Amino acid sequence: RQQAEQGVALAQYAIGRAYQIGRAGLLRDPVAAREWLHRAAAQDLALAHLDLAFNYFSSPMPYRDAGKAVNHAKLAADKGHYEAWHLLGLCHYLGWGVPVNLSEASRCFGQAAEQGHATAAELYTHLQSTQEGKPTTSQLAEKYLRLAADKGSVPAMSQLGHFYDHGDDSEAAQGAAYGWWHQAAAMGSLSGLWEVGHCYIIGAGVPQDIDYGVKLVMKAADGKFTPAMAYLGQLYFNGLYLPKDLTKSRLWLRW
Repeated sequence: RQQAEQGVALAQYAIGRAYQIGRAGLLRDPVAAREWLHRAAAQDLALAHLDLAFNYFSSPMPYRDAGKAVNHAKLAADKGHYEAWHLLGLCHYLGWGVPVNLSEASRCFGQAAEQGHATAAELYTHLQSTQEGKPTTSQLAEKYLRLAADKGSVPAMSQLGHFYDHGDDSEAAQGAAYGWWHQAAAMGSLSGLWEVGHCYIIGAGVPQDIDYGVKLVMKAADGKFTPAMAYLGQLYFNGLYLPKDLTKSRLWLRW
């Protein structure tokens, strides 16, 4: 606290943060947090601007102020903070403190994704797909997803699988889709596990192995992954790859 009183921005930020989440022996106090964060923000500390944005968004009424939240998010983003760009993207996407603007949301998500922000990369890809009316083939979307996947984002790995799966029907594209889904599955993704199982069943990107594929689908279904459960129910209903069993079919289709 002595350093904070002496004007050290990081120390002021640390006290504000402690008040904001209630730690270091301090009770949670959004008003006190705001006071200290403002001191740090006055010295143009990006982290302080970002926390002020969250503070103004999350504080109870009458302390909530979406307009000020957006302003502080902009100031943090201008300093290059990727989380601030992500927050600004959400503001424009959902209409928090600003009118809904999908083009601006996409731009902000892109700025965050450039720095490897996994969620922003996924949202950028989603917006591209939504605005084009079809699965995106944007090179930027692929770039952003790769940046996120390289940082270990499992959802980005799964998204990359879908990116290549929807690209074309070439063996190279199918192999790339399988490869990313396999990586996601290895990281514990039930979605990736289901997709890998389906690839083996239909022989997409990997030699066909129906028995092994069905086993993987069963594992994903046992994990309560809804698409795998529905698919398994259909297999039992139609007697496809598995003995026809209407009782088991109903169990899986009921979830």
